[in-house]
Amino acid sequence: LRFFDSEYFDIGTETAGTRGLFATGAPSSEHAVGVLSLDLGGDISGLWDTDRVAAAQRAFRRMVGYLTHAWLASGGATFLPTFHPPSLTCADVNDPLRQFNPNDPNLRFNLLVELYENMAVVAELLYGYVYFGTVADVIEAQARYLDGV
Repeated sequence: LRFFDSEYFDIGTETAGTRGLFATGAPSSEHAVGVLSLDLGGDISGLWDTDRVAAAQRAFRRMVGYLTHAWLASGGATFLPTFHPPSLTCADVNDPLRQFNPNDPNLRFNLLVELYENMAVVAELLYGYVYFGTVADVIEAQARYLDGV
């Protein structure tokens, strides 16, 4: 996921595709919780070994919330969202559209599917207040941005 003039986040690229959502004892640069600084006061890492389901749910909600915030912020500034080919690092190759399930021992899920579903809910909630452009609007805005307008 890339936003012009901002940091990029790709759970497969940024984490070198090694750890996914969280990994106990791994460097913070190797999992989403660390990359996005989601472990507030150790409330994910401290809980992971004793209540992994609750910790995974907390980490997942924060990650999707953070990325949804980044998506909404892109609409209120000069940032234009584009998407790299999706990384399937966290997805199950046998079920690439699998949804997040904190009881899954391998925590396999497709981040882009989860993010798009969250965005759809937000777009539906805000539909009467905010205009969500079409693909043609995005292409036109991107052309204006690249032309320096």
